[in-house]
Amino acid sequence: MPGTDGIQFLIEVRKHFGKIPFILFTGKGREEVVIQAIDNGVDLKKRTVVDMEQPTWSLRL
Repeated sequence: MPGTDGIQFLIEVRKHFGKIPFILFTGKGREEVVIQAIDNGVDLKKRTVVDMEQPTWSLRL
């Protein structure tokens, strides 16, 4: 997402599309990221360790 981050993307999704399910994947476990995500209506936040050169996604809810 050139020029933005996951929190900004979440804010834009909420503004334009309302309350659709939103899962934020992050490689950072920083507390402030979690707080910002919750404050902006994230449905689920998953910490992942992903090689972004060759991402492989697996999600268990």
